[in-house]
Amino acid sequence: MKELLGALGGKQLVAGWDTGEVCLGAGFSSSMTAFLAVNLVSESNKEGWLLVVEGPKEQEELAAEIEAWGGEPLVIPEAYRGDEKVRPDPDLQAEWIGSLGRCLTNPPPRLIVVTARVLREKHPHPDLLKEGRRK
Repeated sequence: MKELLGALGGKQLVAGWDTGEVCLGAGFSSSMTAFLAVNLVSESNKEGWLLVVEGPKEQEELAAEIEAWGGEPLVIPEAYRGDEKVRPDPDLQAEWIGSLGRCLTNPPPRLIVVTARVLREKHPHPDLLKEGRRK
C-alpha cells in the first residue's frame, strides 16, 4: 500500500500540510479526501488529525474510503440524531461513549472522523470516561 501511495504522489500532495493547524479539504471528493487523510497520517509528525465532515452519511462513507486505503480511522458518531425532544437511542449513545473512550487509549488514534455536530455536543469529562472503562 505504501508503494501505491508513493506512486500516486500522495506524499507530494500533503507536503507541508502538517505545518499548519487547519487543512481545508473543501471541494475534494470523498475518495480524494480519504487518500489525502491516509497520506497525512502516514507522513505527518503530528500525534493526530481530526477530520470534520457535514453529516453521518458522509462520515460513514469517508471512514469506509479511509479503511479501503489502509487507514484506521476512529469514528465518533453523533450522540443524538433527530429532534432534541426525541429520546436518545441507547445503542448510539453506547457507541458514542465507547468512541470517546478510545480517544484516551495509549497510543491515541491518529485519525478521528467527526461531524460538525459532534464538536458542538457536550462531552463527558475525560476522567469520568477513564473511571467508567472496563477491560
